[in-house]
Amino acid sequence: MILSKEHLDLTNNSQKIAIGSFIIGTIIFLLFYRTELMVFTLVGMLFLLIAIPVNIIYLIRLLYKVFTSNGYRNQIFITILMLLINIPISYFYFKTALGIADRVLMLD
Repeated sequence: MILSKEHLDLTNNSQKIAIGSFIIGTIIFLLFYRTELMVFTLVGMLFLLIAIPVNIIYLIRLLYKVFTSNGYRNQIFITILMLLINIPISYFYFKTALGIADRVLMLD
């Protein structure tokens, strides 16, 4: 089944948001992990303040499409999973960064 333009735009944009969030979050995390500079915690928090609402908006739009469209559900479900997989990854980054930040602050 070929996706309509509307479905194709939504799933493509959602996939780009999911992949972009993962890549940017990973870069911020790795920079903090390697340098232990506290400025990256601020950058990470600012990124989360932007990324969480954007991802939630796209997730809600995709969930709406699942219930309102007759076809294309497999593609929409895959895209939803791409967005949702960022949650445990972000949680791992957050908990690890908190541990590093706690250790760094204890040394000061």
